[in-house]
Amino acid sequence: MKRYLALFLISAVFSGCAEGPLHRFGHMNPWVVERWEKEDQYAMTLYTKRTNIRELAKQTQSQNLSAATEAVAALSQILGEEDLALAKVEAARALGVAKSPVALSALHAALEDPEPEVRIAVCESLGLQANTDSIGRLEGVVNRDTENNVRLAAARALGNIPDPSAARALTLALGDRSPALQFRAMESLKQITGENFEGDAERWRTYVQGEIQVDRDPPSFAEQLSRMLR
Repeated sequence: MKRYLALFLISAVFSGCAEGPLHRFGHMNPWVVERWEKEDQYAMTLYTKRTNIRELAKQTQSQNLSAATEAVAALSQILGEEDLALAKVEAARALGVAKSPVALSALHAALEDPEPEVRIAVCESLGLQANTDSIGRLEGVVNRDTENNVRLAAARALGNIPDPSAARALTLALGDRSPALQFRAMESLKQITGENFEGDAERWRTYVQGEIQVDRDPPSFAEQLSRMLR
């Protein structure tokens, strides 16, 4: 029995079990040491990058135009060239609050990123930007992206852009085979138009195409007076 226990302890020390109850002996296994070093390097690299990106995000709001411009340029480069997807996600979110053509251009380009989580973050940031120049690109994502969660994020972003073109960009999604995307498209249309046709996709479609005239309450006297004074 003692022999078997000794063999077990030796095996545990020089195997992956060194990371379990016997983790204190991990330093005796070169493979475990090398693995720990790689994990520490990755974790510290990600932590450092995230810290730097968040600092750059603050600088994009700086009153110093030069500092803000440099921060946007640095974040755009990270979004386009970084290897770590999590760092790209952080950069995309930071660019969402940077109201500049450079930030918008970088976000548009990143809609082609191979990582779905990056494309989702980009869609969310484009929704924050709420720029009409993004409508066509978001429409393309809704209709052609291979990941349903990315399509949902794009449809949600379109709901933040109060423009008739954004409403029209959602019409194909109303007939999509994904119930979740259909629902999201109708929710975004409610947000854009202020109307509510519940789950009637066909009525939404004809309304967006201009075939339905919605009955509205006549403006109050105060509203009419306000319009006259404009």
